[in-house]
Amino acid sequence: MKYEIINPSDEATIEGESFREVCIATIILGEGKYGLEPESKDIKFHMPPVIFAKEWFEKTFSQTLSEAIREINIFDLKRIFKTVRLVNERTSLNDIEGYAKILVSEIEDRGHA
Repeated sequence: MKYEIINPSDEATIEGESFREVCIATIILGEGKYGLEPESKDIKFHMPPVIFAKEWFEKTFSQTLSEAIREINIFDLKRIFKTVRLVNERTSLNDIEGYAKILVSEIEDRGHA
C-alpha cells in the first residue's frame, strides 16, 4: 500500500504491506516529525506526526513505539526505506528520499544486505 508522507517540505511517498511497519519506518525516517496519509481515500488508516502521537501508537498497535522498533525485522525496514520517493523534484534542504537511501546503506553496512 502506498502512503503520502506528511511533512513540511517536499511531497513524498512510502510503501509497504504492513501499516505498522510503514509507521515505524516513517517515524525513524522523520525522527517523529512526519505523519502518513493513505494514497487511496478508501483506506481509513493514517498516522499523525509522532510528536503528538506516542499515545496514538500505543492505542493503535497495543505496544510502545520502543517495543515495536526493537521487534521490527531489519530486512522489512530496509525494503520499506527503498520505496521512499519524492513526487516532484526536491525544493527543500530536507532530503527525505536521500535520507532513506542513507538508512538503507547503513543497514547494508551492518551486514544486513
